[in-house]
Amino acid sequence: FEPSPVAIHVVDTKGIIREVNQRWGETLGCSRAEVIGRSIFDFIEPSQRENARTRFFARLAGDSLPEKIGDRVYIAKDGRRIMATTDNFALNGDNGKPFEIITSFIDETARRKAEADLAEAHEVMLVKARLYSVGDIGLMVSHAVVNKSRSLDGIFHQLRELEDKMTKLLENLTTNDLL
Repeated sequence: FEPSPVAIHVVDTKGIIREVNQRWGETLGCSRAEVIGRSIFDFIEPSQRENARTRFFARLAGDSLPEKIGDRVYIAKDGRRIMATTDNFALNGDNGKPFEIITSFIDETARRKAEADLAEAHEVMLVKARLYSVGDIGLMVSHAVVNKSRSLDGIFHQLRELEDKMTKLLENLTTNDLL
């Protein structure tokens, strides 16, 4: 429990935190003393709290779980939003009913930011590639008009070659964008 590389919290059937590991405290910036006895829902993004409560009580009742609204977002002590992938299970007592729920989560915030940054960089590259293509077309047409040295067939041939090159470039970028 303690040396785990993932954050772990244990809550009772009312959602009150009974235990957290060191990684949980480090991730959310809280000491055990600050969180033991508090509701886990205090640490969940306000827009997700109702869904989290619904899922929590459905799990306790043994009902099918409603769909989760994306990954869970926790709120750290300093207000940071922690995007997390969660996994949890209920511990049942001798009567077969849950008495605690253990949840582990992995902080995905840095990875999600990197993915968003990569997607944004990819979009910028695509825009630049399109502008480059438009610029090339303009140069070719203006050169042909001014110099009257190229036929339109020659320009269209060059455009098709440029389109093929851009298609190959974009295919390579798409397959190489995986982290």
